[in-house]
Parts: sequence; C-alpha cells; structure tokens
Amino acid sequence: MQVASVIGRDFAFRLLKSIMELGDDLRVHLTNLVGLEILYEKALYPELEYIFKHALTQEAAYESLLKQRRRSIHGRIAQVIEELFPDRLEEHYEILAHHYGRSGDAEKAVHYLLLAGEKSNRQDALQNANDFFERAFETWKGASLSLEIQTQVRLYHGWASANVGLGAIGKVVEGFKKSVEMARQVGLTEYERQGLGELARIAYMLPSRNEAEQIVDRGLNGPEKLMTRASKA
Repeated sequence: MQVASVIGRDFAFRLLKSIMELGDDLRVHLTNLVGLEILYEKALYPELEYIFKHALTQEAAYESLLKQRRRSIHGRIAQVIEELFPDRLEEHYEILAHHYGRSGDAEKAVHYLLLAGEKSNRQDALQNANDFFERAFETWKGASLSLEIQTQVRLYHGWASANVGLGAIGKVVEGFKKSVEMARQVGLTEYERQGLGELARIAYMLPSRNEAEQIVDRGLNGPEKLMTRASKA
C-alpha cells in the first residue's frame, strides 16, 4: 500500500510489480485489499489497474513513509516508467517530471519539465506549459544546476511562446530576448529566427512604426540592445 500510494491514487499492476520485484504473491495481496474494500480494480484492459477506494487512505499510506524512503520510491517509479515505456515516453513526461522532482533528482526533473512544457505548447495548453516552464526555472535555480546553453534556449523560448497566447507581454519579451541572445552564442539559428520574429511582431504593436523598425534593426544586428524599448512596455 505504501509503494502503491507513491505512484498515485490509481496505479497499474505492471508498474507496481516491476517496482517491488514480486511474483504472484503481489496479486494475492492486492486481491485481499480489494476484498477489504481498500482498493478497487479500476480496469482490466488494456492492462490491469487498481485505485484506492478513498483518497484519504492513499494519503495516509503516503504520509506514513519516511521522507528518504519516499524519495527513493519516487525515483524508482520514474526509472521503471522509462524502462517499461521507452517508445511512449511522451505520454509520461508530466508524471516523470513529478516523480523525479519528488525524488530530488533536479536534473532529470528539469529535463522532463522542459519536455512537458514543449508538449503542452504543441497542444495549445498554454497555462499548463507556462506552469511547467516556471517549475523548471524554479528547480534549475533552486538546485544551482549547470544547464547546457541549448537547454536554456529551449526553456526561455518555450516559456516565452506559452506567454504569447496568455498575453503576458513582459514575460514574452524577457524570454525571447534571452533565448535569442543565447541561441546566437551556439548557432541555434532557428530559435534565433523565431525569437526575433516574435519580438518584431511585438515591436510593430508600438505606437510609432519608425521606432518599431529601429527596434527590429537593433535586434537583427546584435543582442545587446535587443528590444530595449519593448522590455519597458
């Protein structure tokens, strides 16, 4: 029950079995818990899944674990998901980010938060995307990670992209400015081009067309003055 509670309120039998490395005894134990109405069988197809009858039961089992043991189980769950679904990881980006974050593996957590944010952007789930990127920034800064510039470019670009649709112009300008500047350093021309395009679009929203054209020219010719005026808007 404790290990299952770390997976979540509902869990797949295959996942729990792989984590605990038990044989048929596990099925017997789960059947007993179903008989006691602690668990229900949630699904039989495409695979066997269980669910805690009451959320409070799952929460109590989770809280009964020592913190270090809990972190260890979160890490093991994430590793098993990677092992079980190597060709379907995109379906699990969000849950992998959650478990690696709870395990204390900040580098892996940022990796999957970035992928979950980019996935949400593709699906136009912009608020979710913004949340994933901001959690990635918080984890990155909090753990003082040394991220590759390419990863930083993707984080700032994705965060800015999400905020275009949310109308948070300050975040858009800040994110694209940083992504463009870093993209230039490592030759990521596509990110640079897209970032400049978004910054130019914002610049043309300014009252003065001439001023907007000057801002775009500065952005194209060098990052040091990129969108100075727009960042104050």
